[in-house]
Amino acid sequence: MQRDFGIYGDDAVEFLLAYAAAFKVDVSRFMAADYFAGEGLDLLAWFKPIKKYKELTVLHLQQGIAAGRLDETVIRGA
Repeated sequence: MQRDFGIYGDDAVEFLLAYAAAFKVDVSRFMAADYFAGEGLDLLAWFKPIKKYKELTVLHLQQGIAAGRLDETVIRGA
């Protein structure tokens, strides 16, 4: 979703909270930092290894709705 929709940082968190509320999905164990980069410019990025983010798809979101939660177990099972 990060790549497809251009959602990062606070926008990603807001999206996940709205998704959770709209579909009654527990996202308390979802690690957003594994899936979405932060917003803004990281001045030290030149000195850090490039972080590879996990991919969150619409299928994962659908599986989360069916399971009532979105976490690594649900995502890996999708």
